[in-house]
Amino acid sequence: MDFNIDFYTMAYIFGILFVILAIIVGYIKNKYGFWIIQPVFHVYDFWFLFMSPTIISKGLPKENKYTNMANIKTYTSLSDIQITNMVNFIQSNYHRNGDNIFCPKKDNIVPYFTGHNSEPMFSFYTKQQLMLDMKTGNTIDDNSIIGIMTTRPSHVRVKSLTFDVNYVDYLCVDVLNRNQGIAPQLIQTHNYNLLHMTNNKIPVSLFKREDQLTGIVPLCIFSTYGYSLDRLRKIQLHSRFKIESINKKSYHKLHSFLNQHVDKDFDLVVMAESSNIVTLLDTNNIFVSVLLTGNEIVAAYFFRKTCVTIEANKEVLTCIGSVNHCETDDVFVKGFKMCFWEIANKFNFKYLAIENISHNYYIVDTLKPALISPTAYFFYNYACNSIPSHRALVIN
Repeated sequence: MDFNIDFYTMAYIFGILFVILAIIVGYIKNKYGFWIIQPVFHVYDFWFLFMSPTIISKGLPKENKYTNMANIKTYTSLSDIQITNMVNFIQSNYHRNGDNIFCPKKDNIVPYFTGHNSEPMFSFYTKQQLMLDMKTGNTIDDNSIIGIMTTRPSHVRVKSLTFDVNYVDYLCVDVLNRNQGIAPQLIQTHNYNLLHMTNNKIPVSLFKREDQLTGIVPLCIFSTYGYSLDRLRKIQLHSRFKIESINKKSYHKLHSFLNQHVDKDFDLVVMAESSNIVTLLDTNNIFVSVLLTGNEIVAAYFFRKTCVTIEANKEVLTCIGSVNHCETDDVFVKGFKMCFWEIANKFNFKYLAIENISHNYYIVDTLKPALISPTAYFFYNYACNSIPSHRALVIN
C-alpha cells in the first residue's frame, strides 16, 4: 500500500512539473518564437546546469525558414562606399529617442573592426526600391539597406577554458521596416554565412542586450547606472599617488598589470586583440587610466566613448570595467574620480555611466544614480552557467 501511495504521489509531482515546464516553453515560444530554435541556453534547458560548458551545435548550420540568401549578403571587408552607407544607416536608425541619440562618426565605427587576428563580418539586408531622379524625372533601381549585422572576434576565458567568439556589434533594422521579421533573418543568415565562409572557425558568438532581456540564460547580468556630473565631486589624492593615461607606448605596462591579476580576479574575461585595443586608444574610442604608487600600477579604469547624448549635446562617457589592487577601497574610488574628470574635461563629456561589472561595484556603491538600466551578455551556441558580474571583465 505504501508503495502505491509513493508511486502515485511521485507521478502527481512529475505531472505538475511537466505542466509547469510546458507552460514555460509555451510562453517562451510565443514571446520569443525565433529564439526557441536557436542554439542558445534557454531557461528551460535545465540539463545544461549539470554539464560542463559546451558548444551546443558543433556542425555547420543548415538553412531554415529564417535564412534569406536573396536579400542578405555577408562580407569580410567593405569598400569605401559600403562603409559610408553603413555609417549613414547606423546614424539614422540605431538609437534615436528625442535628445537621447546614438550618433557615431566613421572614426567611431571603423576602428572597432581593425587590428584583429581573424576577419570581422558584415551582413547587409538590402531591398530593391524604385527611386525618382529629381533632375531627369526618370525612375532608377536602388538597393537600399534595410538592416545590418556585424561581428568581430574577441578572446574569451570562462574559468579555465579559453576560446574565441564573434562579438555582435551592430544589429539594426531600418525604423520604417521593423516588426517584419528582418532581425531574425539577419541573425540566422549572418551566422550561416559566417560559419560556412570560415569553415566553422569560430562557432560561438557573444552579444549584449540592454533594457529588455530574452528568455535565455545570461552569461553575465548586471545594471548600468547613469549619473549627472553634479553628483561627482572633484577630489585629489595624496601626492604619492599619480594617474597616467595609457597609450600605444605605455600599453605594455597595462598588459603586464592585467597578466598579473586578471586570472585570479575574474572567472570571465572577454578581451579584444591587443592591436585592436591599441587602435581604439589611438582613436580616442576607449580610454584607459591607471593609478600608480611610485612606479607600481595599483588600479586600472576602462572607459568607452559611447557617442550617446543625454539631453542636448551631453555626451556619455561609460566606465566599462576596472581592476582594483589598491591598499584601500577609498583610494580606488578616489582614483576613479580623478581619472574620470581628467578624461571628461579634456574631451568634453557631460554625463557618466558605469556598468556594474568587474570591480566597478566598489564605485557604484558610493554614488547615487539618476537612472538604472538592466544589461546582460549572452552566448550564442554555447552553454555555461552564469558568472557573477563582479567576477567578469569585458574589454572589447
